[in-house]
Amino acid sequence: MIMALRSFLGLTFHNRKFINNFTKIATSLTNLLKKSFGIYEWDETCNEAFKSLKGILLKTHVLKLPDFAIGGVLMQDGRPVAFESKKLNKMKGN
Repeated sequence: MIMALRSFLGLTFHNRKFINNFTKIATSLTNLLKKSFGIYEWDETCNEAFKSLKGILLKTHVLKLPDFAIGGVLMQDGRPVAFESKKLNKMKGN
């Protein structure tokens, strides 16, 4: 069971920067792998964390291939004010 958990966390850890609140969600699972944590006990918190991470990886597109364009968003008070984007040609993209 521990090896399966390590494998699953390895997969999710690889994508952690694309998962909002990854550390907060995965804490109960990573605690199970710590030797100082004590007895390996899978509880409802671990089950919810597993389901949440599995759902994120299955339902959303975590990674996206680049389209070689540049862009920006002007924000004010947490809301977009203006957008700007430009497609890069072959010379600018290299």
